[in-house]
Amino acid sequence: MAAPLRGFHFALLMSPIPQLTESGCLSTTRRCLWVAGIQISQLSEPHGTSRDPDILEHFVPPRACPPFYLFEERTEAFYVVQGRFRFRCGANDILVAAGQFLQVPRGLPHLYENVAKDWGRLLNIITPGGLEPFFVELEAASRSSPVSFDRILQLGSRHGISILTSRIDCRTHPVT
Repeated sequence: MAAPLRGFHFALLMSPIPQLTESGCLSTTRRCLWVAGIQISQLSEPHGTSRDPDILEHFVPPRACPPFYLFEERTEAFYVVQGRFRFRCGANDILVAAGQFLQVPRGLPHLYENVAKDWGRLLNIITPGGLEPFFVELEAASRSSPVSFDRILQLGSRHGISILTSRIDCRTHPVT
Protein backbone atom coordinates (compact mmCIF):
# COMPACT_ATOMS: atom_id res chain seq x y z
CA MET A 1 0.00 0.00 0.00
CA ALA A 2 1.28 3.48 -0.84
CA ALA A 3 2.48 5.61 2.04
CA PRO A 4 0.26 8.59 2.85
CA LEU A 5 1.48 12.13 2.26
CA ARG A 6 3.51 13.32 5.20
CA GLY A 7 3.56 16.85 6.62
CA PHE A 8 6.73 17.91 4.81
CA HIS A 9 4.98 17.46 1.45
CA PHE A 10 2.25 19.89 2.50
CA ALA A 11 4.89 22.41 3.61
CA LEU A 12 6.63 21.96 0.26
CA LEU A 13 3.44 22.77 -1.62
CA MET A 14 2.94 25.99 0.34
CA SER A 15 6.53 27.22 0.00
CA PRO A 16 7.77 29.49 -2.81
CA ILE A 17 9.31 27.75 -5.82
CA PRO A 18 12.83 26.72 -4.77
CA GLN A 19 16.02 27.07 -6.79
CA LEU A 20 17.44 24.14 -8.73
CA THR A 21 19.08 21.51 -6.54
CA GLU A 22 22.33 19.77 -7.48
CA SER A 23 20.29 17.02 -9.14
CA GLY A 24 18.64 19.59 -11.45
CA CYS A 25 15.31 19.37 -9.62
CA LEU A 26 13.28 22.33 -8.46
CA SER A 27 11.67 20.20 -5.78
CA THR A 28 13.17 18.41 -2.80
CA THR A 29 11.15 15.25 -3.48
CA ARG A 30 12.92 11.96 -4.12
CA ARG A 31 12.47 11.90 -7.88
CA CYS A 32 11.85 14.43 -10.61
CA LEU A 33 11.53 14.09 -14.34
CA TRP A 34 11.78 16.83 -16.95
CA VAL A 35 9.23 16.30 -19.74
CA ALA A 36 8.67 18.98 -22.43
CA GLY A 37 10.25 21.62 -20.18
CA ILE A 38 7.93 20.75 -17.28
CA GLN A 39 9.34 19.22 -14.11
CA ILE A 40 7.14 16.42 -12.78
CA SER A 41 7.83 15.12 -9.26
CA GLN A 42 6.05 12.12 -7.84
CA LEU A 43 4.88 12.85 -4.28
CA SER A 44 3.16 9.50 -3.72
CA GLU A 45 5.13 6.33 -3.36
CA PRO A 46 5.69 4.63 -6.73
CA HIS A 47 3.52 1.55 -6.46
CA GLY A 48 3.58 -0.16 -9.84
CA THR A 49 -0.11 -0.97 -9.54
CA SER A 50 -3.18 1.04 -10.35
CA ARG A 51 -4.97 0.67 -6.99
CA ASP A 52 -3.70 3.89 -5.45
CA PRO A 53 -3.68 7.32 -7.11
CA ASP A 54 -0.56 8.94 -8.49
CA ILE A 55 0.06 12.27 -6.77
CA LEU A 56 2.35 14.47 -8.81
CA GLU A 57 3.68 17.99 -8.55
CA HIS A 58 4.29 19.95 -11.77
CA PHE A 59 6.60 22.98 -11.98
CA VAL A 60 5.56 24.70 -15.20
CA PRO A 61 7.42 27.57 -16.90
CA PRO A 62 5.46 30.40 -18.56
CA ARG A 63 3.69 29.35 -21.79
CA ALA A 64 4.52 25.65 -21.32
CA CYS A 65 1.87 23.02 -21.91
CA PRO A 66 1.61 19.33 -22.81
CA PRO A 67 -0.10 18.21 -26.02
CA PHE A 68 -3.88 17.72 -26.05
CA TYR A 69 -4.49 14.27 -24.53
CA LEU A 70 -7.01 12.09 -22.75
CA PHE A 71 -6.99 9.20 -20.34
CA GLU A 72 -9.25 6.38 -21.42
CA GLU A 73 -9.47 4.78 -17.96
CA ARG A 74 -8.26 7.47 -15.56
CA THR A 75 -9.68 10.56 -13.88
CA GLU A 76 -7.32 13.49 -13.46
CA ALA A 77 -7.59 16.33 -10.96
CA PHE A 78 -5.52 19.50 -10.66
CA TYR A 79 -5.07 21.91 -7.76
CA VAL A 80 -3.27 25.15 -8.70
CA VAL A 81 -0.77 25.82 -5.93
CA GLN A 82 0.90 28.80 -7.56
CA GLY A 83 0.22 30.76 -10.73
CA ARG A 84 -2.58 30.89 -13.24
CA PHE A 85 -3.42 28.21 -15.79
CA ARG A 86 -5.69 27.86 -18.79
CA PHE A 87 -7.16 24.38 -19.06
CA ARG A 88 -8.67 23.35 -22.36
CA CYS A 89 -11.22 20.63 -21.58
CA GLY A 90 -12.89 19.43 -24.74
CA ALA A 91 -13.88 22.63 -26.58
CA ASN A 92 -13.98 24.76 -23.39
CA ASP A 93 -11.23 26.97 -21.99
CA ILE A 94 -11.23 27.39 -18.22
CA LEU A 95 -8.95 29.80 -16.35
CA VAL A 96 -7.87 28.42 -12.97
CA ALA A 97 -5.88 30.45 -10.43
CA ALA A 98 -3.94 29.59 -7.27
CA GLY A 99 -6.20 27.94 -4.69
CA GLN A 100 -8.63 26.57 -7.28
CA PHE A 101 -9.31 22.95 -8.23
CA LEU A 102 -10.36 21.29 -11.49
CA GLN A 103 -11.34 17.67 -12.10
CA VAL A 104 -11.17 16.17 -15.59
CA PRO A 105 -13.31 13.05 -16.10
CA ARG A 106 -11.93 10.06 -17.98
CA GLY A 107 -12.33 10.26 -21.71
CA LEU A 108 -12.33 14.09 -21.91
CA PRO A 109 -9.51 15.54 -24.05
CA HIS A 110 -7.57 18.22 -22.18
CA LEU A 111 -4.36 20.18 -21.75
CA TYR A 112 -3.13 22.94 -19.48
CA GLU A 113 -1.00 26.02 -20.07
CA ASN A 114 0.76 28.31 -17.61
CA VAL A 115 -0.55 31.77 -18.62
CA ALA A 116 1.33 33.65 -15.87
CA LYS A 117 4.65 35.49 -16.29
CA ASP A 118 6.38 33.30 -13.69
CA TRP A 119 6.72 29.58 -13.06
CA GLY A 120 3.53 27.92 -11.89
CA ARG A 121 2.93 24.90 -9.70
CA LEU A 122 0.20 22.25 -9.94
CA LEU A 123 -0.73 19.35 -7.71
CA ASN A 124 -1.97 16.57 -10.01
CA ILE A 125 -3.91 13.51 -8.81
CA ILE A 126 -4.46 10.69 -11.28
CA THR A 127 -6.82 7.83 -10.39
CA PRO A 128 -6.20 4.99 -10.80
CA GLY A 129 -2.44 5.45 -10.58
CA GLY A 130 0.48 3.51 -12.03
CA LEU A 131 1.65 6.07 -14.63
CA GLU A 132 5.21 6.55 -13.38
CA PRO A 133 6.59 4.16 -16.06
CA PHE A 134 5.12 6.39 -18.81
CA PHE A 135 6.93 9.49 -17.52
CA VAL A 136 10.19 7.59 -16.97
CA GLU A 137 10.10 6.16 -20.51
CA LEU A 138 9.22 9.54 -22.04
CA GLU A 139 12.03 11.30 -20.21
CA ALA A 140 14.54 8.57 -21.15
CA ALA A 141 13.51 8.79 -24.80
CA SER A 142 14.00 12.59 -24.80
CA ARG A 143 17.50 12.61 -23.27
CA SER A 144 19.41 12.08 -26.51
CA SER A 145 17.18 13.94 -28.97
CA PRO A 146 13.70 15.40 -29.38
CA VAL A 147 11.06 12.68 -29.20
CA SER A 148 9.08 12.10 -32.39
CA PHE A 149 5.32 12.35 -32.30
CA ASP A 150 5.09 8.69 -33.35
CA ARG A 151 7.20 7.69 -30.33
CA ILE A 152 4.98 9.76 -27.99
CA LEU A 153 1.90 8.09 -29.49
CA GLN A 154 3.46 4.66 -28.94
CA LEU A 155 4.38 5.36 -25.31
CA GLY A 156 0.99 6.93 -24.59
CA SER A 157 -0.91 4.03 -26.12
CA ARG A 158 1.03 1.53 -24.03
CA HIS A 159 -0.07 3.38 -20.87
CA GLY A 160 -3.71 4.20 -21.72
CA ILE A 161 -3.10 7.78 -22.88
CA SER A 162 -4.39 9.03 -26.22
CA ILE A 163 -2.26 11.92 -27.51
CA LEU A 164 -4.49 13.94 -29.83
CA THR A 165 -2.25 16.68 -31.24
CA SER A 166 1.14 16.52 -32.84
CA ARG A 167 1.74 20.21 -32.31
CA ILE A 168 1.49 22.12 -29.07
CA ASP A 169 -0.58 25.29 -29.58
CA CYS A 170 -0.57 27.27 -26.35
CA ARG A 171 -0.64 30.79 -27.72
CA THR A 172 -4.36 31.60 -27.48
CA HIS A 173 -4.30 33.71 -24.29
CA PRO A 174 -2.01 36.62 -23.35
CA VAL A 175 0.42 36.08 -20.52
CA THR A 176 -0.89 37.89 -17.42
